[in-house]
Amino acid sequence: MSQEQPDQVKNEINAASVGYLTPLERFEELMKILGKWATYVGMIFLVILMMVITIDVFLRIFFNSPIRGVNELAEYSLLILIFMTVSFVQSLRVNISVDILFSKFPRSIQSILDLLTNLLCLVIAVLMFRQSLVFNAYLANSNARSMILKLPLSPIQFVMVIGLAMLSVVFLIQIINSVIKVLKPAS
Repeated sequence: MSQEQPDQVKNEINAASVGYLTPLERFEELMKILGKWATYVGMIFLVILMMVITIDVFLRIFFNSPIRGVNELAEYSLLILIFMTVSFVQSLRVNISVDILFSKFPRSIQSILDLLTNLLCLVIAVLMFRQSLVFNAYLANSNARSMILKLPLSPIQFVMVIGLAMLSVVFLIQIINSVIKVLKPAS
């Protein structure tokens, strides 16, 4: 990973200095920008969650009057936080990974393993996307609402659909880059 980053930075500098980005690089940058904005949305909900929980604890301790439905708000805020940030984190490739064995392989094997890993992750992300879409349609048709606050569940769960769609696109871009890396002649 440490060897790959300088090459990636060098390629980005070369592309930026020439002023030319391939369509794939443009699309990848667009997904990073969308992911960054989605991450900002997730951060806003994290701040809201922290304030609500702090106020709830204060009211519970000093006035014996907690905020009604704070657990539901925490669940929804965490859902938004996680699924709005997952694609951006993956696009930066800053997920926690254990590469003790991986780093021992030759570059060509690393590229193939990276491709296979991305393929597996894409399949899982697409399956999760499909199932969350089906579940969201069920929630919308049944007009499901939360137990305490009676909030409609479909719009809140749709955040999961959006996040998984963005994650799937990021994995697809990384697969294309991995294929290019595997097929590229050794230099």
